[in-house]
Amino acid sequence: MAAPLKHSPEIRTDYLKYKQLTEAQPHNKEYLFEFAMRLAVMGRVEQGGAVLKRIDELDDSYARTVLRRLEAERAAGRDNWWLRFKLGFVYYFLYEADQGRVDLANRRIKKNQTKPTADSGSVIAAERALIAQRQPRANRYKEASLANFYLVAVKKPEDYLNAWGYAYMATVKAIEQDWAEAKDLIERAVAIEPNAWAIRAAYMEALRQNGNYMAAAAQMSMALKLKSEQEAYEKKVFDE
Repeated sequence: MAAPLKHSPEIRTDYLKYKQLTEAQPHNKEYLFEFAMRLAVMGRVEQGGAVLKRIDELDDSYARTVLRRLEAERAAGRDNWWLRFKLGFVYYFLYEADQGRVDLANRRIKKNQTKPTADSGSVIAAERALIAQRQPRANRYKEASLANFYLVAVKKPEDYLNAWGYAYMATVKAIEQDWAEAKDLIERAVAIEPNAWAIRAAYMEALRQNGNYMAAAAQMSMALKLKSEQEAYEKKVFDE
């Protein structure tokens, strides 16, 4: 029987708090960021991503602004798993943006090499210069994201929140197409928290990418059952 992921009292309280604050002040980037982090740790991945996108639309430099603040807090000794979770996400967001632009540059280079035009030489040179600048930075962001999520994954005492550390590490690995490592990480997440539908869905994708299609189908079935249970539970708890 599928069972819902039960949120801690603190997470439930904070979710309602920041939901109300963002509804009252929809352009407040601090409130939106804190709300997105609560959604992420609740497994509402798509909803949290939409909130982060809204922040980027309001201020495309906000990720670096909040990164400086969070790193200053860490340097000042205010270090805890929640701070590391937020750092992991900010570094992930920056990594995804830089790596996405690098991947686009590689596609443009390939296109101009395959079907050259009069401008292909300058286009290829510009894209190679961009890759030289952004790939090392993307790699640093990736490693920082993994390092911070790892500290969430191994925090003590262990509870369901550790699972999200492993799950989001798997998401980082998925971007670089390291599906074998992503599968190993998501399996650790499932072992800690088997009732999170979003983790089960991620496990399904990792299995599929590794060629385990039958096992992937079983995980998708489980994810759908858990999602139904989760939505019913959250509707009752949050009166939504």
